[in-house]
Amino acid sequence: MPTAIPRSPSRPRAAGRAAAAALAVMVGALGSHPAAPALASWVALPGETGLRASLEKGRELVLLIQARGGDDYERLASRYLGPGRPVSGLTQANPGRARITAGSWYRAPIELLSASWREKTLRAAFPADGPDENGWVHRPGSSSLNTYGEGAWELALWYTGDGRNFDAVMRANALTDPILARGASVTIPAHLLLDPFRAAWEKAMRDAASRRASAPSSPASPPPVSPASPAPPRPPVAPRATPASPAPRTAVGDEDAGDENEEGEEETLPDEGEPLPEARSPRAAPSPRTVGPSELVFAKDDDGDYAAYRLKPGEALYSSVVVRFTGRIDPEDVGEAAAIIAKRSGIAAMKNIPAGFTVKIPRDMVLPEFLPPDDRKRRAVEEVRREAESVKNPVRSRNLEGIHVILDAGHGGIDPGAFIEGVAEHEVAYDVLCRVKRLLETETGAIVHPIIEDPAGKFEPRGGRILRASGREEILTTPVHVNGDPSDTSLGVNLRWILANAIQRKLVRSGVDPGKIVFASFHADVLHPSLRGAMVYVPGERYRRGSYACYDPDCAHYAEARGAPPVSFSKSDRVKSEGLSREFAGGIVRALGARGIRIHPYQPVRDRIIRRGRTWLPAVLRGNTVPVKVLVEMANLNNPEDRSRLQDAAFRESFARAFTNALMTYYRSGGRPGGR
Repeated sequence: MPTAIPRSPSRPRAAGRAAAAALAVMVGALGSHPAAPALASWVALPGETGLRASLEKGRELVLLIQARGGDDYERLASRYLGPGRPVSGLTQANPGRARITAGSWYRAPIELLSASWREKTLRAAFPADGPDENGWVHRPGSSSLNTYGEGAWELALWYTGDGRNFDAVMRANALTDPILARGASVTIPAHLLLDPFRAAWEKAMRDAASRRASAPSSPASPPPVSPASPAPPRPPVAPRATPASPAPRTAVGDEDAGDENEEGEEETLPDEGEPLPEARSPRAAPSPRTVGPSELVFAKDDDGDYAAYRLKPGEALYSSVVVRFTGRIDPEDVGEAAAIIAKRSGIAAMKNIPAGFTVKIPRDMVLPEFLPPDDRKRRAVEEVRREAESVKNPVRSRNLEGIHVILDAGHGGIDPGAFIEGVAEHEVAYDVLCRVKRLLETETGAIVHPIIEDPAGKFEPRGGRILRASGREEILTTPVHVNGDPSDTSLGVNLRWILANAIQRKLVRSGVDPGKIVFASFHADVLHPSLRGAMVYVPGERYRRGSYACYDPDCAHYAEARGAPPVSFSKSDRVKSEGLSREFAGGIVRALGARGIRIHPYQPVRDRIIRRGRTWLPAVLRGNTVPVKVLVEMANLNNPEDRSRLQDAAFRESFARAFTNALMTYYRSGGRPGGR
């Protein structure tokens, strides 16, 4: 049974109650909860004057700021708030107090604070919190503040920046109750931590690894993988590990946009990181361990370099190790990787592996993002990511006026895409496209450009659980193209991005700012059946370094392709497109989560596909010249619960509304379509 979300990320506050609560804090009142009598209402920030950390209602952490002479909200914001945090956040947190008075106290919710002030506030509130080998350990009972209302949502909000990570925190700690007991000790997984805490954790792990490496040890007793306790004995080694068979799939064609590609680009990354320790004899003791992010410890044995991960209660080899650390999500890929890891780890049976068992992942299978901080592959990925994330959308539009949205739904025609238990990928994706189109055209000022159409039903959303495959969808080129043989989809997918490029060129020639044009393609994925939730693909800079054109002779039949030169992108264009698209994709993920729609548990925003030994980018993103573009995988058709949700018209409507809300947020349009 899925865990219930403990609270909404936004809690409406009546102005009078908020002002009264703030006043009570100012005078040191304790609140009325019976558990609170011996606890303080605030703690001072060490080494700071006029700053206090306060936990209101037992769960809402705020920085209390004593105003100085000459202060106003703008000055408070410049001193204490993070980049991009509007001054309005401070004024809303202090209702009825339009002006700043020197000597008075003002509230700044922790989610508004800059990284450094967030860290100082949390360290003051919870002085005993700190790193261990798995992440950041939170101890509510160490605080002199009253934590009676604190839950997993608040903990995730404080230390990861997003309350929706509460589910990952609960899973990592095998929690069944989202409200945290005061005597609890809860670990926030390292890979979720915000930068100040992530950096502190990584330093602590490097220091610990250095101490272990320099400490004398017996060759017969190598240091344990985890500083906490040695791994339990391994099960007997099986001659060959056989992966559990994934759920059968019946797909006409292939299951996602990636499989519609012409040949893709391989991943381009530097060689392996720092030189390995000196060569060893075949039976040499393990090399010193290097600690990486996300609870991995890197070492070397007779079989080569590996990353060690200690399983937690309730974790499985497939979802908690293979999917998370190798990025593989295709059923066959997951099974193959699990077999390799099981054999390397001495696992005879992949079910019911005991908690605490140490799994060995060959280092060359680990995603660059999870390698040690000094690894060159990881540094290269992070450098591109930093550049991309520094790009922010400068365009604003009231109610999406003047925004042009190019919409696509994968597959179509006689190619239904994935087809499992009567559910056709294209039909559910096309229905969501129709719903997004209707919302944008009736509730916003956006202009919609669909690139595919079903002549039978036009753009009318459909109800019911079984959406029969039409087989008549047309790509709206000149002349129109009816999607053909599902075993050869390269022409259809190339015409999609070529048509999107032609639409963009026409709009730009008419004076439209390219920043006001967005491309989105909807799909439903076929992943390992243990996985659930939506993912969003963005154009990774590393995977668009070539020149792209349609080399199919039939492309010449279409006006949009005739005479169109191959497209290529400068590095600045690639970085800008990835950054803008990431910003929009992050908004989609947040909007989906706000509506209770399941999100993929690991890396819901991805910049490439890893499948069948290759790393590449879907063609509809790769050659697409629209700066802001996403491919949205709505759910996993191979998971029965996800598949059932896709059949629900109410779910498809909610998904469409979440996408529209994200678009409005991206352009700072204000409000939400339909007010819902």
